[in-house]
Amino acid sequence: MRTRWLAGGVALLVMAAPVWAQGGRVTDAFAGMSPEGRRVMSAAFLDTRSEPSREAASAARERVLALLEADTLDQRALGEAMRAEDDILITQLNQRRQRMMQAFSQLSAADRKAWVRAVRAQRDTAPGAMGRRR
Repeated sequence: MRTRWLAGGVALLVMAAPVWAQGGRVTDAFAGMSPEGRRVMSAAFLDTRSEPSREAASAARERVLALLEADTLDQRALGEAMRAEDDILITQLNQRRQRMMQAFSQLSAADRKAWVRAVRAQRDTAPGAMGRRR
């Protein structure tokens, strides 16, 4: 369940990126937004408050990898390390969600609709599985 939640959260974050670059195609997720809407969304994406947790996530991932490359697999330690990494990632996702909720609450209805159109356009044109999801 946790894995599906994380995968879903990551997929949503990928779809919410300010500029898309997949398959050589770039789409502006801010297309059609007012200058103020662009400013609000840019600020939300450029917020660096989660930088320390990125370092923690990287260290947690390294711990998982170190356990995996050992000659003998310590399943208990691996499970604990993976749970610790999940906890950090969940914290990051929650922080990002809070920033996005705050940003969305500052947008006009027209800017929110423009954002939705851009996200849907990306979903519909993205290569691979993401583009086929409905």
